[in-house]
Amino acid sequence: ETFAKFYEDIGFDPIFIEKEVFNVDDKYAGRLDLLATLTEDGLGKLKPYLIGKVDDLVPGNYIIDIKTGTVYIKECAEQLAAYMGAAARLSEILETKTKCAGGLILNISRKQVDSIQVHYVSRLELVEAFDVFKASIKKWQYHKAPQWWLKQFK
Repeated sequence: ETFAKFYEDIGFDPIFIEKEVFNVDDKYAGRLDLLATLTEDGLGKLKPYLIGKVDDLVPGNYIIDIKTGTVYIKECAEQLAAYMGAAARLSEILETKTKCAGGLILNISRKQVDSIQVHYVSRLELVEAFDVFKASIKKWQYHKAPQWWLKQFK
């Protein structure tokens, strides 16, 4: 209920909702919560919810992840970056223009059900986080990827 009101008030224009995305080149898949366009008006309505720096927030498409527990910004940024990489690939396939302006982590409190905090992750931070994410995949493959998983890419 809190999220539905927040979503309507901000005026998100959804591109994908609960969309399975994949990146064959880097060998991963996931399900992003929301890829939506935010207008100047929507960003203005979003500002009271924002935590931290927001000086380069611009209208555009945002990868959005919804969390209900503790938010670890760097780890969430890696997840958003992975979605961005997969959504960019999907965009190429669908021939749409879904370049991301950045990412948003929506933290809905379990204790205060009417409380939403939004953490902004810039496009530059997402690009950097994507490199970290890809390194994590490589490390996982090297250390403990099951043989059945590795064989499917040969």
